[in-house]
Amino acid sequence: MIETRTAVFDPLDGKAPYRLGVLLVLFNASGQIFAGERNAPAHEMPSWQLPQGGIKQYLSGGRVTGQEKENEAALRELREEAGDGIKAAIIAMAAKPCRLDFTAGGNDKYRGQILTPVLLRYLGGKIDLSRPEEGESKPAFRNYDWFHPHDFLHISPAFKQPIYQQALGNFSHIIGRITPSYPPSFRGSRD
Repeated sequence: MIETRTAVFDPLDGKAPYRLGVLLVLFNASGQIFAGERNAPAHEMPSWQLPQGGIKQYLSGGRVTGQEKENEAALRELREEAGDGIKAAIIAMAAKPCRLDFTAGGNDKYRGQILTPVLLRYLGGKIDLSRPEEGESKPAFRNYDWFHPHDFLHISPAFKQPIYQQALGNFSHIIGRITPSYPPSFRGSRD
């Protein structure tokens, strides 16, 4: 069985497809969210982002035989990007995915990503950023921290801020019930 990346495209528009994936919102008991400092190539500026990754598709004999579910992809991506020792529980998935269009000069293989936000509650365990991501030569993140949502949005890449705002807004009512310190300004926009 061969694993590939999933994609969505319109064969009539002649453009590259969108890659399907998950966007992880991992929060702790203080209502802070986990973010990693991307292990960027030397020519790029480092940036802080939420964990995310593609949904795998399985091929056999040149035919699609299955696809990861969003919850499976979320837990796999969390382990790949934060280590096998992390413990977390999936609390919710957004009903509506976020669409991230790549800017000019970006990726030729994909025009962007369609990401399903997944809310996870941190339950403890060791965070280990030392393992390279599957198929990569280095880890996804070089550093991590826990941020209040407003602080995170100020340091995240500008082109990702709309999807981060949407994802945080989608889950604010849930995080707010569990963690009273979660900022009320995020408690209005949800699916």
